Amino acid sequence: KSYLQFMASMPWLSMPCGHPGIETLAAQWDVRDLPALVLLDEDNTIISRDATKLMIADPLGTNFPWRPQPVWDILASAAKINVAGGGEGTLSKESHKYYGLFFGGAWADPVKQFVPKLRELYNAVNSREANSFEVIYVPSDQKEDQYTAFVDKYPWLALPFRTGLKPKLSLKYKVDRIPRLVIINGEGHVVCEDACTPLIHDVAGTNFPWPDKCVYTMLDEH
Repeated sequence: KSYLQFMASMPWLSMPCGHPGIETLAAQWDVRDLPALVLLDEDNTIISRDATKLMIADPLGTNFPWRPQPVWDILASAAKINVAGGGEGTLSKESHKYYGLFFGGAWADPVKQFVPKLRELYNAVNSREANSFEVIYVPSDQKEDQYTAFVDKYPWLALPFRTGLKPKLSLKYKVDRIPRLVIINGEGHVVCEDACTPLIHDVAGTNFPWPDKCVYTMLDEH
């Protein structure tokens, strides 16, 4: 009865309640939580496995159907990049470099514990080959003064406070906790999708960027 009442008020199609195909589709698209919205193209090619968050972020569907963007297209929408000491600059991709997308927040104790190790890695890699590794801080900070004080302490780049890019990047790389460090190459391909653990065990970066320790996720770039 509740199903019939619900569908009577909705404009879309529905599979019958209790249809065995529901479980088949849920397994096919790895649906574990509800609500879940999976978007498909006209040829059944998947556009997004988790369009629910995209819909919440864009309720008017301005960018529908929210096709995946290459990371450099997302980052290019940041008009400026903050640098230590309060300066501003622009971000440019270079084919010979690795980039670490550092998802963090100045208020989080795990981030505070992780950052000294990240700085040690940053210095070690760049001392062996100058300008070969850049870190880009993707902030979750709620207070601008905390964000500014945090950014000014470290030698890497940072997305501006509340740019709106953090939700896009978090969704793209399925970031559900901080700290998180995603290593990409100059083409934007993921080399190491969660580099926090290998970094902790290799702060000197002897095996950096640890491609054999991580899962490749290239599909979103195509």
